[in-house]
Amino acid sequence: MHREIFHTFGGVVEPNSAPTLKSVAVSLCRICRYCGNGEKWFPVGLHSMVVADLLPPHLKFHGLLHDEPECCTNDIPHDLKTKWQRMFEDTLLSRFYTSVGVKPPSLEEFKQIKKADYDAVHGEVWCGAGTKALRDRYDRIPAVEHITRRYMKEYSYADCLDSDGRAVKDFIRLFNLYKGLLKA
Repeated sequence: MHREIFHTFGGVVEPNSAPTLKSVAVSLCRICRYCGNGEKWFPVGLHSMVVADLLPPHLKFHGLLHDEPECCTNDIPHDLKTKWQRMFEDTLLSRFYTSVGVKPPSLEEFKQIKKADYDAVHGEVWCGAGTKALRDRYDRIPAVEHITRRYMKEYSYADCLDSDGRAVKDFIRLFNLYKGLLKA
């Protein structure tokens, strides 16, 4: 019998439930962008922090969590995701929002988040987190490159890979800070 369960850092996630915040933070700070094909290692967790930095205060929470499903599915490159995978990721994100008591973003807010996500790719590609070949596809956005470089310098591999590393702790801290901004 097939059961939809996931084994995460924090334990087993049963059907219709969601991983813990700690599991999300640990996993996203360990998963490398671009399937590890970039010139430099850059994790999804730091990418999510860049996306949040590119958004206004009321959307930072959603930017930080836009890739939350990847703690269960991994980072599948955009061009390779199937319709089913996208729908499944939407289901996982919806479960997480329910588990933390937050209303998902509206369609208009979602569009702003996706734009910030797209812009973050520009910075990553030109800072070495993506492949050189992607530079033909993405123009430079110096302001985003600056933010990306700041994260690359600020966090060591250990900060991201250690389950109690600084990047993991900062992801959780930002979650709580940004969740508080939703109520303001």
